Amino acid sequence: PAYDYARGIPEDLRARAMESEIQRAYEMAGSPDLVEATKKVVRRKKSKFNKAVSAGMKTVKASTSYGKKGTINNPKKAFSAVTKAVSAAKSGKKKPRRGIKSRIMTVARRYF
Repeated sequence: PAYDYARGIPEDLRARAMESEIQRAYEMAGSPDLVEATKKVVRRKKSKFNKAVSAGMKTVKASTSYGKKGTINNPKKAFSAVTKAVSAAKSGKKKPRRGIKSRIMTVARRYF
């Protein structure tokens, strides 16, 4: 009888460990309902400058200045021109009379 009793002790200890506070907390943490509730995505607010640059890039894409309409053949150069034009518009510089920079500055002034 003592041997049979001793054989059951490890199973009893395992069952107690599974019911412990730590084990319950571990199981609750792995539960999909609780995990999804903690994942709240907070998007950063877009700055006025970035909004103006986005609008300027749309203007460039709609024009034929850096490639045909709908494509930009040199995006790095186009982005550089847009950011410079938006910066000039933000600081109140005079708008050019014609060209793509004029159109970019016109669009960018809506955001400042």
